[in-house]
Amino acid sequence: MYRYRWETRLEARLEQTGERIRRLRQLRLPALADESMGHWLRVHHVYHSNAISGSRLTLPETRTILEDGPTFGGKPPKVQAEATHLSHALDFIESLASSRLPLTERDLRILHAVVLGAGNAAEGGTYRTAPVPARGPGHTPPEAGLVPGQVQEFCAWFSQEASEPPAEPPILHACRAHAAFDAIHPFAVGSGRMGRLLTHLVLFRHGYPLTVLRVKDRARYHTALKQAHQGDITALATLFMESVEHGLARYEYIAQQFDEGTSPPPSVSPPGAPHEFPAWRRGVDGLLDALEAAALQLTGKHSGAIADLSLSLIGLDPLTPASWEEARKGPLPLAVLCGQSPQGTFEATLRAHCPREPPPWQRTLPALSLQVAGEPSPAPERPAEFALEESLFTVASTSGQLRRGLSATKLATELWTHALETVLLSRPR
Repeated sequence: MYRYRWETRLEARLEQTGERIRRLRQLRLPALADESMGHWLRVHHVYHSNAISGSRLTLPETRTILEDGPTFGGKPPKVQAEATHLSHALDFIESLASSRLPLTERDLRILHAVVLGAGNAAEGGTYRTAPVPARGPGHTPPEAGLVPGQVQEFCAWFSQEASEPPAEPPILHACRAHAAFDAIHPFAVGSGRMGRLLTHLVLFRHGYPLTVLRVKDRARYHTALKQAHQGDITALATLFMESVEHGLARYEYIAQQFDEGTSPPPSVSPPGAPHEFPAWRRGVDGLLDALEAAALQLTGKHSGAIADLSLSLIGLDPLTPASWEEARKGPLPLAVLCGQSPQGTFEATLRAHCPREPPPWQRTLPALSLQVAGEPSPAPERPAEFALEESLFTVASTSGQLRRGLSATKLATELWTHALETVLLSRPR
């Protein structure tokens, strides 16, 4: 049942990923680092999974909702609740994974009700009653009357596979489960989020961390699902494997820092960290979220007018107390801003550092600077350094002018707009 094929070229890479997971499970990260990494992954998973399904929440809004609750204006409460619902659904998946109990039809219906929330009580846990469009060439989901029986068959297969020794890498099993569930498409709303959650149920049971399937890969993801419905999960497995590897790289970096003794023991905080590090981390995380959200927004806004425009943020490593210390020793890379259009390319590295003679407005927090590739120094009249003050950014340009109280969203938009105006839109072909 649910037989799919895949290219054998994946096997070596899948085995390598599995070995990295086994090594990771043997490590014990300090509680603060593990909690920080887990929170970062949850925020990004909730944002990207909801965005793939059409949510209008931005990444900074998602972070605010998960940390402070749906309390801000500008988006309807129902829209804001989407983030909370998916986070609760992740909690439910984690409990199912740890219980090791067979997956039942009742579990699936409860999970769907959690995904939709109390505001959709009539639809939550209720199978669709109408047909859905074809899920790719040659495949149309079953008629509504056949859905309950096929879901029961799916749950029986899923539980049997989970109870037996793994005959294949977990990523392949997870992709088969996702493809099989999507082929049934049992719910009118939320089946996509449900399929991605079931993928994590498989991965969690094999010790894999939470993964993030990014919204920028939405078209690739849907194409991979269509190929899966034709019997080939190679593209889907490749996409999920890349997502797993991305998260693993972050965990491995943190583990390496503590193994090499480059950071203090978890019970000892670096100088200044107890009072300033948490605020600094929240501010930098907020800026990175805003940069990613602005990249998505500007790409969508200009994609019709500019062929092949692509803006993306490559995050490097989550911030830990070790990051605070490294920023004091030398420039610490935080992320890379990348842009590409027919007119040219843009690449800049966002770094944290502590100048030897910090300006008065900086206080003791590490400053942030943006270094454009190919430029020996920041371009004139462009914001070059940033410092945090009560969750807002103070900006100093190369001309020495200061602007206080910029929000992360405003600063992120200005940085990407600079990239568009000075490089991506102005260079001759």
